[in-house]
Amino acid sequence: MKLSRSFAIALFFLTATSGCSLIFDPSSKKAPSRRGDSGNITAPVLEQTESGVEVTWEVPSDPVDGFVIRYGEDKDNLTKEATIFKSDLREERDSQYGPIYRYILRDVAKAGKIYVAVAAFKGDVISDFSAAMGE
Repeated sequence: MKLSRSFAIALFFLTATSGCSLIFDPSSKKAPSRRGDSGNITAPVLEQTESGVEVTWEVPSDPVDGFVIRYGEDKDNLTKEATIFKSDLREERDSQYGPIYRYILRDVAKAGKIYVAVAAFKGDVISDFSAAMGE
């Protein structure tokens, strides 16, 4: 117990002093953990559907392993997070934007506004999040 606590404290200290930020997603077996500057994602486009909110974003030019979608009812406090691996997405072609990905957030309220931001990850490095867009 002492060893794991010491390791966690050392990891937190090392991360904090190196300028990286940790992101933990308990539902993912390998969530990204270090912040990087490459692979920035353009702001997503949102559309309310019967099954939830459809999030659409452009395929980044750099290769990625997946995406992290943060969302919530407050633009400045996105409280929910989903980690989606690229292998779980289908690339589509849009006449206006070119190659895109689509993902439906199903656990959102039907009424009210929802805000969404998207980031890409490769290995354990995650890009900056896009601007939060509302629907």
